Amino acid sequence: MQKCKWKRIGVTLGIAVVALASSLAPSKAQAVEIIPWITNNPIFARITNTNGVTWKKEIKWAHLWFEVSQRPKIAEIVVPEHAIIRGINVGGCVNLTNIVLHPLYPVEHEQAPLAFTILEVVDSGLRTIACKQTMRDLIRLDFSRENARFQAGEWHWPAHTVQWIDLKELPQIEIKARTTANGKELVVIWRDGNLQIADAVNGKWRDHFGASPLIFPLAIAKAQQFFRIRKGDD
Repeated sequence: MQKCKWKRIGVTLGIAVVALASSLAPSKAQAVEIIPWITNNPIFARITNTNGVTWKKEIKWAHLWFEVSQRPKIAEIVVPEHAIIRGINVGGCVNLTNIVLHPLYPVEHEQAPLAFTILEVVDSGLRTIACKQTMRDLIRLDFSRENARFQAGEWHWPAHTVQWIDLKELPQIEIKARTTANGKELVVIWRDGNLQIADAVNGKWRDHFGASPLIFPLAIAKAQQFFRIRKGDD
């Protein structure tokens, strides 16, 4: 992912990818239900690789970890709202930039919130965590020597800084395909911020200076393109 200093304003988050050669629109995250601590019904996190491929990883025993071969490929991790999760190991995820946590608490009940730990952060590329404030205040980042707690807008260790983004501030982007008299078109809609486009998830990103929506024929589209919203000034 891009090597840049993240600021409280001017964040870029929420990468969307359209594999134009194989599908007309990105898949939607599966709906999940609140479940007991012990369950036979699996809940999955959504993982996006650096090449734009999106896949799911089961959250087992309230933790999320990855095979060694998977780790360098991961660009973003998204945990669904009703997941019961107490930790993620991101060691070796050198291209990981964002973690998006939708749960209100690590467990499903506010009377029994548990600490949430992200392990081996110093060995990853993690730069931002998007979550609700209730979850934010329970997050501890493990930098091997000690846990960093949230303060002054970020989790900080001398060699690594991770910033918090409120889920309410995540830029909204919608991508869909439609059929017209002139053929199939791709429509990209955003509500604020600046649209950026790239041919690979790690760039090079270029600004789109037109207004929303961006519409173009699928017939002339590239095999894959990536879209993101930049808010404020980098």
